[in-house]
Amino acid sequence: MCWILVCNNYAQTIQEDSPKTPSIQVALLLDTSNSMDGLIIQTTQRIWDVVNVLAKVRYDSIIPHLEFSLYEYGNDNLPAREGYIRQVLPFTNDLDKFSDEIFSLKTKGGFEYAGRAIHQAVHNLAWSQDSLSIRMIYIAGNERFNQGNYPFEKAIQEAIEKDIQIHTIYCGDPERGKRELWELAADLGTGRYVAINHNLPVSYVMSPYDQELLALNDSLNATYLPYGQHAFERKEKQLLQDYYALDISEQNLVNRVVTKVSPLYKNADWDAVDAYKSGIKLIEIQEELLDTYCLPKDCTEQIKHLHDERKSIKKRISELIDKRYEFLEQHESNLVATDDNIGKAIIESVLKAATEKGYQLLSGSPVENEL
Repeated sequence: MCWILVCNNYAQTIQEDSPKTPSIQVALLLDTSNSMDGLIIQTTQRIWDVVNVLAKVRYDSIIPHLEFSLYEYGNDNLPAREGYIRQVLPFTNDLDKFSDEIFSLKTKGGFEYAGRAIHQAVHNLAWSQDSLSIRMIYIAGNERFNQGNYPFEKAIQEAIEKDIQIHTIYCGDPERGKRELWELAADLGTGRYVAINHNLPVSYVMSPYDQELLALNDSLNATYLPYGQHAFERKEKQLLQDYYALDISEQNLVNRVVTKVSPLYKNADWDAVDAYKSGIKLIEIQEELLDTYCLPKDCTEQIKHLHDERKSIKKRISELIDKRYEFLEQHESNLVATDDNIGKAIIESVLKAATEKGYQLLSGSPVENEL
């Protein structure tokens, strides 16, 4: 194996995106009290649907940054002094990490302080200051919205002052959600109120192209060459998210494959091929474990070879995804179920906000367009 050493810290040497690149920031606040196991499961089932739609959003042909943050609240395992609220993950574009943290959530009964959860998300996250950026908080749960000693109206006003929309997702009967103030909270937050059946099983449509896409995913994984301090951990996390997706269904893993060839799936901080593509200068190769991946003398050629191989695999995946999309459309189906669910709630509201700010939605698949 070889380790790739860069001349400076990764964050300093990687070519930075244009300062004009806007962001889509989604903070997800999930109730993890006893009754919310279905919400967590449904969220894991819809992650890749959400990403694949947002991967098609553009602003003047610019691909926006996509960042997710995750909070849990209403869980007795969380400190009472913190209001039974925990920031699981700050804003990140590491999609594998985001998926892994959702799968790690566990439920236990507690007090659901929605107002305080929103307050913490508003003040503890690094929200973009760009006027073109889209800033969203989604809070999901099933108890009265006015619990706790921090008024939700005040927390929402704090969000509005930062141009952050508040969207509420009530897990249960729509009319009960309205009585328990979830609709009012969304109205105050200039967002959308939706009630979902969080225990609804996910249905997927199979296509004739799924099996080849799954086989190509294995080939795609083989083109990743880990480097750096946490390289093996990150590689294992990538494979683990494949396993989690497959455990839900083959079609869910296919949706993840679509994500993995989209421009939003970036791993230049641990994968040598992405680092090479991003313009990081590889100035020195040091032998650590011989023959595990490549010998020191031919590491650079190995990286270039894997880069070309990945490009070829992505091209084939792109062709199959386009055919898969056509198949699904012909069968009057979408990648996202037509019934209300947390994935649909996020997609529809983000796209509405994006349209209002002048963004465009590409047609077809979200596959990387630099193939």
